[in-house]
Amino acid sequence: MTPHETSLSGAAGLASDWHASLLFVSGSRRDDIRALLSLSEELHRLNARTHEPAVRQQQLDWWRAEFAQLFGGTPSHPAVKAIQPLVARCSLPNELFTEMLDGLQMEMQVPRFPDFKTLQLYCYRVSGSLHALISEVSTYRERATLKFAHELGIAIRLSEIIENLGHDVRQGRLLLPVEELQTFGVAARELLACEESKNVLRLIEFNLARAETRLRAALALLPSEDRGTQRFGRTLASIHLATLAEIRRDGGRVLSQRLTLTPLRKWWIAVRTGWQA
Repeated sequence: MTPHETSLSGAAGLASDWHASLLFVSGSRRDDIRALLSLSEELHRLNARTHEPAVRQQQLDWWRAEFAQLFGGTPSHPAVKAIQPLVARCSLPNELFTEMLDGLQMEMQVPRFPDFKTLQLYCYRVSGSLHALISEVSTYRERATLKFAHELGIAIRLSEIIENLGHDVRQGRLLLPVEELQTFGVAARELLACEESKNVLRLIEFNLARAETRLRAALALLPSEDRGTQRFGRTLASIHLATLAEIRRDGGRVLSQRLTLTPLRKWWIAVRTGWQA
């Protein structure tokens, strides 16, 4: 098995948002995006594999050294080997890969994000940088498309945080800002205990609305000239918008269940997005 094939093996399950968003992306471009998504997946497993801070830091340091090899060396991880040709072919900037690691470092070092400004920086680093890389390999004509990619990545991560809230808090992971919990009169212990009080549901609704607003604002930034090449990001945004709408219809009860769209619904969104290009 080649490094490229290895990197694609875990990138997108049949029912995943990524898989649906890649359905109508052209062959070589699809493989390039999958390689980047696989790398992102590998990085996000760091915090899931162990809760020991020293071990996490050691693993993160290893990845920093691996990324140094990506630019002018010989990387050893299959996911990094797979993207090495992209770095040269698409002139991918080292800074965006560093940002991804810096975002994971934030999550390791800050047990609770104090305010939205800090959360937004985290979202940019772990997701905005990824979508900027995806935008690069997808190609674009207008520089404004990079702004779209940055904002889309932030909006996608904000959406994921509220969609996965129940799963995350059951793992002891709470990414909502302390300042906002205080504003809505919600104690962290309520969320960690998955209590769906009136104030908790108000907090969830606030986050649903913000994620939707940010997704729509990001889509509005995309120049018409690049709508075709940026189909992956447009489809992914549409899937998240539909998911957030379903969560709202269900009363915002993300603490008791993880609501996802059916594969058929995601496929139809991908088809409709393609028609709108």
